[in-house]
Formats: sequence, C-alpha cells, structure tokens
Amino acid sequence: MLGLESLSFHFSDGVLPRVLKRMRSGGIGPPREVLFNSDEAAARYYLDQLLRGDARPAMRGVLAVESPQLVPNLRMEKAQEIRWPAASMSSIAGNAAPPLKTKKTTIVRFSQVHHDIPVFGSSAVVELDDKRCLVSARVGAAAPGPAAPISKVSNAEAIQAISEFTGTPVESLAGINGTLIYFHDDSAGTWRHAWFFRKVPAAPISFIKSGPSTLGLPGPSPRMIHMRFDYVIDATNRKVLLSYTSTPTLAVMTPIACQGFDDEGNLCSFVGRRVADPACVEMHDEMRHIKTFDNDMQPYDSGPAPAYPVRNSTGDFGNQNAAAISAHKNAQQVMLFYRGVLARSGIDDQNMELVSRVKCVASDGKAPIWKQAQWYDNVMWYGQWQDAQGQVRSLAAYLDVMAHELTHGVVEHSAGLKYFGESGALDESFADIFAIVIKHSSARGGTAPADEWKWVIGEGLGADGGPLRDLSRPAVDNTSKIVPTFDDNGGVHALSGIHTKAAQSVFTARAGDGSLLFSWEHVAFLYYLCLCRLAPLATFSDARQILVDAAKTFFSGLPDDQRCLRITAIEMAYDEVGIA
Repeated sequence: MLGLESLSFHFSDGVLPRVLKRMRSGGIGPPREVLFNSDEAAARYYLDQLLRGDARPAMRGVLAVESPQLVPNLRMEKAQEIRWPAASMSSIAGNAAPPLKTKKTTIVRFSQVHHDIPVFGSSAVVELDDKRCLVSARVGAAAPGPAAPISKVSNAEAIQAISEFTGTPVESLAGINGTLIYFHDDSAGTWRHAWFFRKVPAAPISFIKSGPSTLGLPGPSPRMIHMRFDYVIDATNRKVLLSYTSTPTLAVMTPIACQGFDDEGNLCSFVGRRVADPACVEMHDEMRHIKTFDNDMQPYDSGPAPAYPVRNSTGDFGNQNAAAISAHKNAQQVMLFYRGVLARSGIDDQNMELVSRVKCVASDGKAPIWKQAQWYDNVMWYGQWQDAQGQVRSLAAYLDVMAHELTHGVVEHSAGLKYFGESGALDESFADIFAIVIKHSSARGGTAPADEWKWVIGEGLGADGGPLRDLSRPAVDNTSKIVPTFDDNGGVHALSGIHTKAAQSVFTARAGDGSLLFSWEHVAFLYYLCLCRLAPLATFSDARQILVDAAKTFFSGLPDDQRCLRITAIEMAYDEVGIA
C-alpha cells in the first residue's frame, strides 16, 4: 500500500542500535539491567530502540519521543507462540525428517494509531526467541498529517453509500457500525479520513456478476450467496474508496477406535467417541477437536442444524456413512499436519473445533448435486457431484480441496491478509501451497520427494476430467505479465500463481550434486514461519523478504556456506518470477 514507510530488521544484520547486543543464542538482547515482564514489553522496547535511529516522519510519529511510554502510537493486537525444529547438519538433506529438538519464537503484532485513529494497513511485527531476545522486526507506518477534522459523513450516511453501491436495501444493513480510520487513497496520493466497515452482508453489484468461487467449482457458493465484504467510505464525500471480500472464496463419552469405508471404497480407521445415553458411537474426535455431521441433503443455508455428529451403534460404521467417513478422515489428516508438523493448535491456534457437514445442497439447486466444498462461517461444507459413470460422489473425498479451504482459515487467524490485490493473492497462494504439501505428506515423512509431487488440486473435478487448478501451469507466472484488473478482488486467483510458482522452485531446488537441497518439512516450516509474520497488506516482495529472514533464522546453526547456499536458492526462485 502506498503511503506506508517500511523498516525491517533481522538479528543477522550488521548494524545494531548502541544499547542492544548480540547474544550467544543468535538473537539481540537488551542491556543487563533491562528486564521484561511480558512479550509486549520486550517488543515495545526493541521497537523503541530500532526506531530511534530512523528520522522519517512516519517512524518518529510512532516513536513519539516526547511521551514517557515506549512507541505509544502502536496498539497491541496479539501475541502468537510458534514452536519449530532447529535445522542441523544431520537434517538438511533430501527428505530427512526434522530433528526433535525444537525452538520457540513469539510473534507480537501491533497496529498504528495517529491521534488515536487507526491507520489502515499499518503494522509492526516483532519476533522474540524463548529468552525474549529480538530475532526480527518489520514496521509499516505512516505520517497521515495533522489530526483529522470532524467527519462530514455520519455512520448512517456511509451505510447509505454502501446501500447504493451494492443495490442492497438500507434497512437490511441496519445496526452495522463502522470505525473511523486514516486511509491512503493511492489514486489521489493523499490520506483520507474514512469509515471502515467489516463483514458487511452485501457485495458490490459488479462482483456478484463476475466473481468466481474460490476453486472454480460450479455450484452456488455460500461465500458468494452469503457474501461478507469490507468497505472503506470517504468521510468527506461518501465515495467508496475500497471494497473487498472479508471471507475468501460452512452424557459420559470416551474415545474409541472406529473404522468404515470412505467415499472411494477404502477401509479407513479413525477416532470417534462412545456415548453413554443413548448407547452409540459418534464421529467426534475430542483429542483433535473434530466433529462431522450429516446434513441429510438439507440446504446448507436453511433448515435445522443436525442435533449431533454422525452416529452408529458400534465403532464399525461399515459402508453406510461414506461421505462422513471421508470428511472425518481427511479432517484428521489436515489436523495431524498442522498439529504434528507445524505444532499449531487448530485452525485458529486456539483449539477451535473443526466442524464438517456432509450431504449439503443449495436452497436454489437440485438435490443431490451441489458441486461445492468450502470453508464458510467456521464450518467445512461438502456437497456432491456426479462422476463420468453417473455415480454421486462427495466432495469430502478430496483431501487437497479440504486442505486448501481450511488453510484459508489458518491465514485468517495468522496474518489476516486482506483479500484483494497482492495480499489476497498471497492468501490464495498459501492455501494452494499447504494443500499440495498436505496431500503429499503425512504427519511425519513424505510419501514422495517434492520433485515427484503433482502440483494440481481437485484432480478429476475440472473440465474434461482435469483438475480444478493446475498450479504447475499458472495463467500468470511472472510479475511482468500482471495486468491491473478490478475483477476477482484485483485478480487474486490469477496473481497467486506467481508466488506459488516461486514456492514450487524452492521445494525442488537442487544442490550441486543434483540432490534436493531442502527437505519438504523444512520448506513447509519456512512458509509457515513466513505466513505468521506477514502484515495484512503484505506484497509479494514482503513475502520474499520475510521468507529469507525466516530462512536466516532457521538455518542459523549451519556453516556459512551451507546457510548461504539455501538463502541464495530461495532468492533465485523469487528472481525467476520477477519478485524482487
């Protein structure tokens, strides 16, 4: 976003603020007499020291040297703890599994306020090690100018502007309240005082006419029908400055081992729980917080919700619940990856329940066909399609489709990427990257080396029996081919191919002897570490730099030549697609 000034720092940088010192652990620490009682206090201290050497008005405004508080114009958002293995010489080659020894870092996020008004798109992301030493920091801040005048447009008038822009009756938007913000109007090159509305149940007329569903499935999408959009409305003239979708395109009991046949006819093992009253077994994995429900061919957007997860008299579900077994099994596999490989506590990293509902149809469609599978309203919804043999099949059978959709939830609760332009393209790209990784891997160890992976999603669901998306042949594969557009939230799906193409090159980079330079686990870690450090309006260039910084940290225990070899391979992968 134009109007924002940036600052970045990594512990490997040569020049340090005078009072900071290098620690044996590799991080940057404070003077001995300085002690921290919280992650926020540590992050504020380091930001204060880093910004004191920056004379730009944006950074001086955040610093507010006249104030006794540290960086008082940054508002704490959240702190997220991440555990990950440290790379060592014994674990850098081929498909070697990560070592058991782990490191811990904490990501502390802030946003900027100017005269107590939030600055749209601003961020400060600080990474601390387990001793609260500084690992890295990135700041995106602005100097919007003097205090904003009293708004000339009321909340009600801004809602009226949204009503006119979307064709939605204003009474349908009653009770929606916005927040006054500073917003940089890139087209005019000036900062505006504006109203910011989140998750408004009304889509622009042009989007309804042209916007695709996330993976190109033809069935009516809940994210299209029940669209939630964010809007920025100029507080002086009611002009719609920005609009984009805020949802990427739904007794005593004990664990028990279960089995049954999935939608592809495979006998599967999974975890359920025993219910005492009435005596039965249901698809509820308490250990991984997974529940699976049968919607009984009811519309996903109306009708009563199922009262309880899919049940059976014994743990042998046989072949009567194939769609539910597919959904339950695949949900467990996705969670095994996020919990077992990335040490993430569920989709939101706070142990959110993963709820799946199979046998869903559209209210305006013809049952049983509803060719959709989407993460919507914190639920995975699955419809059905008809294969070439005329058999009705559940979309729950597609692990990669589920992984893509659930990763949108991970992105939402990690970086909160805004779903337009390059930040929206990164949202789609990370969903694609982790869908491919999850499809080709288990919790510990890959089924094949990364150079043998097929970079396609939804194989057999696309036109003429092809995949929904072939990531090895993106429509746009280089930044030189970008054509500005207002369609599809600024072309998020087309642009995502550029970043995903770079990721493919990282996964398949080779050493001098022709062997794979990285294990797939290490690359997955690097992209997860990158994702957790992205700001909401991150660009492709931001992703590149943050990935490189994550690699510097991850491979810091290797000899210089080994570390530099890996950093260079990542930089070359991004150079090839024009991301500088």
